[in-house]
Amino acid sequence: PKSPAPPPPPPGGGKAPAPPPPPGGAGKGPPPPPGGKGPPPPPGGKGMPPPPGFGKPAKKLGVKMLHWEKLAPNKVAGTVWDTAGLAAQQDEIVKEHEEALENKIVAAFNNKKEGKGGAGEGAKKEAVKKAQLMTNLHPDKERNMGITLSYLRMSVEEILEAVENLDGDRLNLDSLEGLMTIIPEAEDLKSAKLHAAQQKKAGVEDKPTLPFEWVLKVGTRPFLGQRLQCWLLMQRFDINCDQIVSELDRVSKAQTTLVSNTAFPFFLTMTLAVGNLMNQGNVKVANARGFKIWGPEGTLEKMQSVKVKDSQQTLLHFLLAECVAQQPHFAGLFRKDELEDFKGAASLCIDEITAFIKDLASGLKVLKETLDERGIPDGKFREVLGPFQRSALERLTGITMMRNQIENQLTEMVHAFGDDREKCNPKEIFTQLHRFGPRAHAVMTELAVEAAKEEKKREKAGYASPP
Repeated sequence: PKSPAPPPPPPGGGKAPAPPPPPGGAGKGPPPPPGGKGPPPPPGGKGMPPPPGFGKPAKKLGVKMLHWEKLAPNKVAGTVWDTAGLAAQQDEIVKEHEEALENKIVAAFNNKKEGKGGAGEGAKKEAVKKAQLMTNLHPDKERNMGITLSYLRMSVEEILEAVENLDGDRLNLDSLEGLMTIIPEAEDLKSAKLHAAQQKKAGVEDKPTLPFEWVLKVGTRPFLGQRLQCWLLMQRFDINCDQIVSELDRVSKAQTTLVSNTAFPFFLTMTLAVGNLMNQGNVKVANARGFKIWGPEGTLEKMQSVKVKDSQQTLLHFLLAECVAQQPHFAGLFRKDELEDFKGAASLCIDEITAFIKDLASGLKVLKETLDERGIPDGKFREVLGPFQRSALERLTGITMMRNQIENQLTEMVHAFGDDREKCNPKEIFTQLHRFGPRAHAVMTELAVEAAKEEKKREKAGYASPP
């Protein structure tokens, strides 16, 4: 049988039909973008002009980078980078010493392999378990009451009389603090009365134990807990106020030390100049006009993890050496007495001091309410604590004003160094300076030893010392 004939060829002489032309007429490509211009130039073409001081094309030195957190332009205004002219000064340094600095940077940091650095492992936070309150606290309370009352070597009636008469000869500050821990609650009084009723019903006439006697008799004294609390407040008040004033003075002194120091701003200027040269070619971190200083992500910490090539030294060594090279009389960042100021404030927190002041104010409020309570009989309590409440309120008002003034100074200090008071606690700044200052001091000592060795070599070789 014959095979079927092939299908007829398509029209047009055997050729497949051409696809339909695009809209707009045959032979035309896609429409041009609005404005009649072609596609944008590839990266590397002309874009926005560089910021002042960086007119030359971006280049890379092929060195390690200082990965700082660059401040946004709107964050620079009003800070030391702006008001003290640090950003403008670094422009001058780069303008006069750019080639020499670049050569030094390349020599010191041209190895690509990042050193492990001094990025210490962060301290691990351990969850602190809160002690769970037992459902039945009575046995523990009874034991604590027995220990405290036995220690006083006084009968319950004598203790209560001493409290009501504010007898400081019989109850000292430690005794008052101990008694405050065993003031019975309503449930304790209910348990003690039930226990006494059960004994009476059972015909038991044993004398109640010291803790049960304490609970029963305190329950018959109106507002004894409040009166004891107010007396303890009076006994502690001057001690607490003196402590607050001392702590505020230490914080204020550390703040004054930092803002009046002139070497630290120059060091920041040198860091900005060297860092911008190291970071050339990286849009994210180059051409900075300021940088984040404080905190674990701040530049003070990061510069200590950037290693110098074939050396145990870090960028901190390099920067301090350049400070000495630019200013031969540069003697370091902070004196020993200034480091002591930072140490004194590193353990303090203005927020904790504020909370302490609020606690005293709350205690005075309780005292005022207790004095206004008609159920408290007239006597020694009103006679002594009435005048105290008025004088204490006056002193605490003065301390609060002092605290507010120092808080304003700290806020200005934090802002001056380019940070936000809500995110940056002054305690963190003083703590970091307390750690960083001695390291910088040690580096300056190392540099001085090296300089002395080089001087001896020059003397042996017969060369004169540089001026």
